[in-house]
Amino acid sequence: MSDPSTAAQGQRVDDQGLAALLLSGHPVAEVAREHAVAVDLVVAGPTLLRHRAWAAPDRMAVVLAVQPGLHQVMMLPPSHLAVSLVRLTRPGVARRGPRVERVYPAGELDRLLSTDPAVRADALELAGASRAWRLEVSSPGRRVEVVAVDGAHGPFLADPGADLLRPVDATSLYRVFSTLLPSADPLPRSPAGSEPRAQGPAWRSTASSEAPRTSSAATHIRAAAADSETGRTRQ
Repeated sequence: MSDPSTAAQGQRVDDQGLAALLLSGHPVAEVAREHAVAVDLVVAGPTLLRHRAWAAPDRMAVVLAVQPGLHQVMMLPPSHLAVSLVRLTRPGVARRGPRVERVYPAGELDRLLSTDPAVRADALELAGASRAWRLEVSSPGRRVEVVAVDGAHGPFLADPGADLLRPVDATSLYRVFSTLLPSADPLPRSPAGSEPRAQGPAWRSTASSEAPRTSSAATHIRAAAADSETGRTRQ
């Protein structure tokens, strides 16, 4: 992925053009059909934007939402994933302090990404934020998810198991994102019926689409928050 405003390659298509492209022999369609890892990022504010990527060990297909109904389609190296996620989530710098953990019910997280603008606005106000995002990464037999909010107080990662929003910064977010698809150790395809090799943090994880969501995010989210706190202490 890369920021839509700086993308220098690929092509732009509308919804109908994207649907046709994904059914064609285009390289993006080939990787989308045969990927090892799928990435889905929804960014919510006044509008909803959905960015998608499909990664193979040696290449990555990307569909960026430029605006509702308009998409940028491109191929990128998998090593670009982490920095691209930082650009797309655009973590802010806290303009108000102090930055402390906030109570936020896990049951309210889905409202942050609601398709109803009024519901979204209410949820963001409750979180003290102006925007939110949800990142899902899936591979055969496994799905991981993280939700965050951002605004004048800077970015916070949701810790569903503790009903908390934990303050983080751009550096700690990059370190979290970089574990999703390490450029030095590309994720291999998993043989049919085998357990995929674990890659990156298991924030909210399910073994299959039928399993209930369970929170296993605490360790990694708290580590990111602690990393962020250490950085602020050194300043």
